[in-house]
Amino acid sequence: MIKKMNEKYENMNDDKEVIKNRYNKLRNFYTILKALLDKSRFGWVDEKHMVTADSYVWDEYLKEHPEAKLMRTKTIPNYHDLDEFVENQ
Repeated sequence: MIKKMNEKYENMNDDKEVIKNRYNKLRNFYTILKALLDKSRFGWVDEKHMVTADSYVWDEYLKEHPEAKLMRTKTIPNYHDLDEFVENQ
């Protein structure tokens, strides 16, 4: 994986632990994102690059899942790349 990452991203000469930590953070982020998108009251808007839902839906969901708070306002322009990257690991 280190070799693949260093080949794909020029000037990235990170060691195994740094890449492992980055991967784990991305995977956690992706897991939260997928959990939201698996819920029927949440959607994805390509033009905005973000998860959308009514305010009351967010409020209700965040009471039980505070770790998803960032997703309410975060744009994720590389979602499809992230989806492909994590699913292929």
